[in-house]
Amino acid sequence: MRTRMEQIKQLLPRLFIASVLLLHSALSASEENISFRTQYDNWLHKQNFSSSDIARARYSQGVLSLRCHLPIEFSFSNEQRRQVKAVCRDEWRRFIRTPPKRMSDEKFGVRAKAKSRSTPLFIASQDIELGELVTKNMLELVTDRVAIPANAFRQSDLVENLYAQRPIKQGATIISSDLSQPARVLVASSEISAGTPIRPSHFSTKLLTVGVPKDSVKSTDSIRFMESNKRIGTGEVLRQRDMRKTKLVRRNESVTIIRKKSNFAITAQGVALRDGYFGGRVTAKNLESNRLVTGFVTDFGELTLKDL
Repeated sequence: MRTRMEQIKQLLPRLFIASVLLLHSALSASEENISFRTQYDNWLHKQNFSSSDIARARYSQGVLSLRCHLPIEFSFSNEQRRQVKAVCRDEWRRFIRTPPKRMSDEKFGVRAKAKSRSTPLFIASQDIELGELVTKNMLELVTDRVAIPANAFRQSDLVENLYAQRPIKQGATIISSDLSQPARVLVASSEISAGTPIRPSHFSTKLLTVGVPKDSVKSTDSIRFMESNKRIGTGEVLRQRDMRKTKLVRRNESVTIIRKKSNFAITAQGVALRDGYFGGRVTAKNLESNRLVTGFVTDFGELTLKDL
């Protein structure tokens, strides 16, 4: 029993020494890792890299675990300074990307936030109802807002006869679609079936202050030689998307061929060889001369030849 106790007493110092050596080895490895990063960061700082750029840099574990018993030598490997060569003399060599430089706001002049604060915008100084005529005393010009919508209502947009296109609460930011001037549009006097040639007599004009479609038709000049492509109800605003071109000339149907001179016009009968719309070019066969002629569609069943 005494012999075993003596053996244990002899082993304890050896175990203590072994544990100390292992701990020292682990600490040394950690110090070497820190030493590599520290050396590289210090070198980057001397090359005019900012502290924030250096701090954002990320490296693989393989790079961070490099060991060297001498100071590591660093140098740029290209003119663009995007890659660094790290050398541990007679032991290893590695190529490492440099941290990307973030461009500061000062290089653009004024900071973005300061610029935003100096940009004026309008807010509602009181509650505004839908369709209400908006006067200047209902709006307040402010310059202390940091976040400004891209479609904010600007001073240059401020004109007479503006109407609210939605209910606006007091203090709300005014955007460009909130206010609009009234527009006089064409409104169907009676129901129009799909495919019906559109005539000015089908419509009346109406002044709208709210809900004016962007593609609303405002003049009868826009409906010449057009037809409806859908059913249009009574009182409905006529829109560009509700119309299509009317086919004025049809293939294999008779047409009147007109050649205009300075003081007179010559007419002849012919047959269209294809369909045509207003302003389009169509070839037809002249029934009197049996010759093919090409003219422009100018009306229902009518071709006008260009005088050369």
